[in-house]
Order: sequence, then structure tokens, then C-alpha cells
Amino acid sequence: MLSTSVKKSPDSREPFSIVKGFYVSETPRSVLVKLTDRQSFWFPKTFLYSNYTPHTVPIQDFKIDNGILKRFRLIL
Repeated sequence: MLSTSVKKSPDSREPFSIVKGFYVSETPRSVLVKLTDRQSFWFPKTFLYSNYTPHTVPIQDFKIDNGILKRFRLIL
């Protein structure tokens, strides 16, 4: 299942992709992100490359490691 919330340039050599979503909650080790296509995932904080704002209203761009996105089958 590929997500329309994840944007990755095919020529990019960056180890992360941009994920559009909403901050929902967090624990000391992970962040719950609700994607724009209504799926929710807990992402470990060690795989986040960007700062995020702990507000639930505005949509945000999260830079998330491609390895974890592949594990969740959000990218190929």
C-alpha cells in the first residue's frame, strides 16, 4: 500500500522522504502521525529528521527515514 501523503523524488539520494500529516500524540520514544489519507502510524523519534510542532491542527511536513517508510509499506 503506497501512500499519497509521502513525497519522494525518484532522483533523490536523501535518506528521508517528506510525509504530510498531522501531529496527534507522542511518547518519549515515538510520535503518532495521522497522514492526509487518514492512516495513522507511530514513528520512532530516531527516524525523524525534522522538527515538528506538537499541535494537532495544522498539516505539517515530517522528514522521515526511508527505511521505516519501507517497513510500513508507505514507499517502495
